[in-house]
Amino acid sequence: MKARFLLLLAINVVLLIAVLFITQSWMSNRREEAPAAKVVKAPPPVELVQVLTASDNLTVGTLVKQSNITWTPWPKKDLADAFISKTADDPPEKVTEKENQVIGGVARFPLAKGQPIVTGLIVKPGDRGFLAAILSPDKRAMAISVTASSGGAGLFMPGDRVDVIMTQKIKIKQPGADDVERMASEILIPDVKLLAIDQKVSGDPSDPKVGRTAMIEVSPRQAETLALGGELGSLSLSLRSLQSTENDLRSRGGAMWDYQASLALGAENNQATIPEIIRGGGKGGEAPAKN
Repeated sequence: MKARFLLLLAINVVLLIAVLFITQSWMSNRREEAPAAKVVKAPPPVELVQVLTASDNLTVGTLVKQSNITWTPWPKKDLADAFISKTADDPPEKVTEKENQVIGGVARFPLAKGQPIVTGLIVKPGDRGFLAAILSPDKRAMAISVTASSGGAGLFMPGDRVDVIMTQKIKIKQPGADDVERMASEILIPDVKLLAIDQKVSGDPSDPKVGRTAMIEVSPRQAETLALGGELGSLSLSLRSLQSTENDLRSRGGAMWDYQASLALGAENNQATIPEIIRGGGKGGEAPAKN
């Protein structure tokens, strides 16, 4: 019995060793067959530049100021040629130069907050389309010829408010006598905005220049009046005060006749030779009672 027990024990030990050997061999093979773990590489850092963008929503005709623009980080790979950009190596004067490309200009198209400012979205004085961009809605730009005296001797600046005065000669027929030629002036269009002098839409008060053409902002009806007034007589500009509250100066005095401006002519004036002018169903330009 003892021999038989020892035999069975030896067989079990051999079997156990065999199982352990087989298990170890199988595990070793599995480790060899297992794929190597993938090494995930970190993406390369995104190279950024600074792009000039709108800091607010800008509507058409908005005058661009320093507060309306800002520098925004932008991926260099997405940088368009039309963008205005800067790098850390740009000196301050170059950055200011780039900002001045748009400051003082006018938005030609709507700009959303954060949108890059590209070529063509902003027009500067002297650029094609600038005058149309600064016009108020439903307004027109009309040009009139001026002289040193009628145009303010170079001291009127774009942005000023002016009255347009027309001066004309009028022939008056007199029964049984020769025709009399008189002169009269009147405010043709009151309170309009001066847009430009010659080709300049901005002025330097320290360097006034006498222009020959004034561009003013008018309504379509006023544009017709201005065109006709330029054919009837000569036009002059009269600067208005910034504090002026008068809306229609024509209703305050009517036309000014030559004899009213000259004491000499007034002394010889014949009341009957001054016609009564009717406008829009109301009287205007009537000669006052003679003293």
